[in-house]
Amino acid sequence: MFTPILAISASLNDSQRIHALKVGANDFINKPFIEAELAARIKNMLLTQQLYQQIAMQKEALEKMAMTDQLTGLYNRHFLMPYVEKALSSAQRYNYPLSIVMIDLDKFKLINDDLGHDAGDKLLCGIAHILENNCRSEDAAIRLGGDEFLVVLPHCSLEQAKFKTETLRQAITELPPASHKTSASFGLSSTEEGNFIFEQLFSMADSAAYQAKMNGGNDICH
Repeated sequence: MFTPILAISASLNDSQRIHALKVGANDFINKPFIEAELAARIKNMLLTQQLYQQIAMQKEALEKMAMTDQLTGLYNRHFLMPYVEKALSSAQRYNYPLSIVMIDLDKFKLINDDLGHDAGDKLLCGIAHILENNCRSEDAAIRLGGDEFLVVLPHCSLEQAKFKTETLRQAITELPPASHKTSASFGLSSTEEGNFIFEQLFSMADSAAYQAKMNGGNDICH
């Protein structure tokens, strides 16, 4: 946060003024001063402070936009790696389980082909809503792209992840459109076997989701 500093003194010579600026003052005024001049300098400094605040807010908004999927509002791949590396490091350091859930929609292309992309987008947003409603503050729901999602669950064992995933599975089957059965294939993996390398955990969850799809979809594998 930018806090402007105005130096006021009755004995500021050239070297002292330069020193004041070097150590953090943004402006200075000598005593005795005209009140109107003091007010003008303070006003200018407050305007500068507001400008800094606006820039900081815009920077924060741009960073959030860069890490957010524009359709669903979930996090995207740009958010995933920094977050999951920190989460896995913490899980390993403090010895608690972390599970991930890979979600791959079943026959999503058929919905797009039969009903159009608007219907497909509504389904994706519906799934995002389910994930957000069933995630804790420490969890992260991510849209990887297309019809694939990933949920990272710190402090969550594989058995607990199975229970949570079953809730997701049931909720997705209740989503519209009524003319098409909506479902997803789920793959789970966990750090409980001592694996804290994300690429390997992701590969295991992805392979499990593929197996669930080969089983006919609407299934959970690990």
